[in-house]
Amino acid sequence: MIETERRLLLRQTEFLRRQRHDFLNTIQVIKGYIQLGSPEKALACIEETVKTLAPQQEISRIEEELLQALVLQWYFHLTGRGTAVVVRVAEEFTRPLAFFGGERAEAFQAFVDVCDADADTGVGSEDAENLYRAVIELAAAEGKLVCRYSLYREDEPLKQEVFLLGSV
Repeated sequence: MIETERRLLLRQTEFLRRQRHDFLNTIQVIKGYIQLGSPEKALACIEETVKTLAPQQEISRIEEELLQALVLQWYFHLTGRGTAVVVRVAEEFTRPLAFFGGERAEAFQAFVDVCDADADTGVGSEDAENLYRAVIELAAAEGKLVCRYSLYREDEPLKQEVFLLGSV
């Protein structure tokens, strides 16, 4: 197991704990609305929950499992600090990427770490809640597969980074 995979496994366990906690809280809220005779509020809660799961659903389209796990970890890390995250996955990523693994995965993890390091200041504090928005885009351009990362505070761009994943 490469170091990136080991770190992923440990962090995924942490994120699953957090997700389970959030899920159980949501179920309790829905149960409360039903018990109080407010099915419309229960349905609204369900719809909001489904909406918040959309980025995770988009990430699940990535066929390459290690890349999918790295992007999912990145998503959980950003959202855990209060950053709103948009994820876009191009159709090219719904097929296996034979070149992704080992050194490429380590390099991608280093890219994610650099992107995160600049975003840490202020993100996650109460007054910064929902001021930050990140866009993670896995795209194909000019025969190349890339990951574009953009970070915004309110609507002002703070950071943009690109990582070359490989060629189509």
